[in-house]
Amino acid sequence: MQVYRFDDEPELLAELSTVCPVPPGALSIDYLIGVPAARGLGLGAALVAAGVARGFADHPDARDVLVPVALGNEASWRALRRAGATWYAEGELTPDNPLDPRDHVVHRFVRAERAPAGSAQA
Repeated sequence: MQVYRFDDEPELLAELSTVCPVPPGALSIDYLIGVPAARGLGLGAALVAAGVARGFADHPDARDVLVPVALGNEASWRALRRAGATWYAEGELTPDNPLDPRDHVVHRFVRAERAPAGSAQA
């Protein structure tokens, strides 16, 4: 698992900006869920949720985590959804493996807002 700021990766930021708006300070994650035998156990969603939580903890100013995933990698984007992401955008991006298709989906996590101190929801 790796968490990074798009601001620190100008080439990725520029490319993703052609597909969707990238909010200031947005983060992303890279992850490897594992071997096929580990699928369906909830480990991928737990890994993703932990990475997103860590990213928000380490970057208190970040409001969003955007995760581009190859459209055909259904197991990966399903793990993102189970971890709480929503489908944000889709378009062509450079794949990690040049043999893979360029079609991608972008999933988004948004930091939960805390109620102000002293409010009924605090």
